[in-house]
Amino acid sequence: MAEGVLTEREWRNRRRSTKRQPPCWGAQCTMVKTPSLSSRRRALHAAMVMISFVIAMALPAAVGKQQEPDQYQILAAEWTAAQPVSARAVNEVEYALPQGIDYVSKTFTREQLLRGKFLLISDGRPLPKGVPAPNTMSVANYGKGMVPVNDLTIKSGKETIAALTRLFAGLRGKGIGGFAVCRGTMTPWEQREWQLERLRTLAARMPMDEAVRKTLAEVDPPGTGELQQEYAVELRLVVSGSSQPDEQLLESTAPGRTLLQTAWRYGFIRTTSEGEGFRAFRFRYVGEAHATAMTFLNLDMEEYLTLLHQKRVLHVKRDATKSYFIFCKPMDGEYVEFQLPEGAALEASFDNDGYAVVACICETPLSN
Repeated sequence: MAEGVLTEREWRNRRRSTKRQPPCWGAQCTMVKTPSLSSRRRALHAAMVMISFVIAMALPAAVGKQQEPDQYQILAAEWTAAQPVSARAVNEVEYALPQGIDYVSKTFTREQLLRGKFLLISDGRPLPKGVPAPNTMSVANYGKGMVPVNDLTIKSGKETIAALTRLFAGLRGKGIGGFAVCRGTMTPWEQREWQLERLRTLAARMPMDEAVRKTLAEVDPPGTGELQQEYAVELRLVVSGSSQPDEQLLESTAPGRTLLQTAWRYGFIRTTSEGEGFRAFRFRYVGEAHATAMTFLNLDMEEYLTLLHQKRVLHVKRDATKSYFIFCKPMDGEYVEFQLPEGAALEASFDNDGYAVVACICETPLSN
């Protein structure tokens, strides 16, 4: 370490001519020369800067061009011609409406549908133009301590947090604990910070090229993915005695299997069971009607939408007191009209593939 010694007068003169000043003790001041980074740290720093630049440059391509209304009809035609989906045959699901139901006409605007929670978001399907910014709040605060989190800054939508409260209460009723919300809605800036943090962690224990590949496979690029909306959360077991999430897959633990078997009852579906890293723990709140239908049919979200595009109507009998009617229609303009069961609770959404989808929750007996 190189040092230089100054008198107090010399130190005061230098202080007047520069904004930065060295620490001073009495009549002498020690000038400390900052040691240079080691070659390894310098290489890592340069790599991080380069990767940040690449991410920033690649962001427009990753997000893709937002869909415009005149594309909807083309997309609908493509999906109608898709191969039939192999759905599980169950007595609780029919593809026709029962007799003796009174219907009312209901019209939805594109703006209303874009506020729905059933948008399919994937690599090839970015958020469409006009989707409102997420309306989020603190999970810890709004959950009133009933929804465990491993970070007090985690945010989500009001409807999602309410469903999480019911889900965690249901798990506790089964004697299952140890789960926490580890991630919720994120801004592009928060996604970028998460991506770089993950890269730093991986680069400390593996070659840089492998760390980059794994980071991109595990973490959504900034401005993409389901965490842009207020309906996706990451649910994980937390290591006992710490705030660190457990790395074990949900299928490999008894509490994880219980979560997978229970989540649909509260309106949650698992986004994917094959995603790397964090994606394997992601759940999405789609509402009880869609979650029940997908579970009964044993379909993921994309397969389920393909089925809806082809069948156009589903009747799901959950139990003796509740039924769901799910309608699907191409969205080829700014408005779409449905004939829906009278008195039903409605959840309408655009699906990001050219269709409007309306789920109706009916308490039995239905109006006649």
